Amino acid sequence: LIGAAGLVCSILLATGALLVALDVTDGSVYESVSGLCDVLVGPLRDVFSFSGTDAATKQSLAAWGVGAIVYLVVGTVGQSLLRSTIDE
Repeated sequence: LIGAAGLVCSILLATGALLVALDVTDGSVYESVSGLCDVLVGPLRDVFSFSGTDAATKQSLAAWGVGAIVYLVVGTVGQSLLRSTIDE
């Protein structure tokens, strides 16, 4: 269950990053995905700060991309730890 939750969050964040990278930032699909991505990433969004042209786009792409990797790793590690605890 932990691995599946991490995978779902990771896929959602990767989808948001892909939408930003492809410049598909109009419409209700992007609005709902970006809202969920911002909630999932939380304080990680403030770690990256860009300036200049398209700073918000770069910030979203970096935060959501790194967040996707973090959720995937944490989900996999959590699943492995629980599995090893249950096997013992």
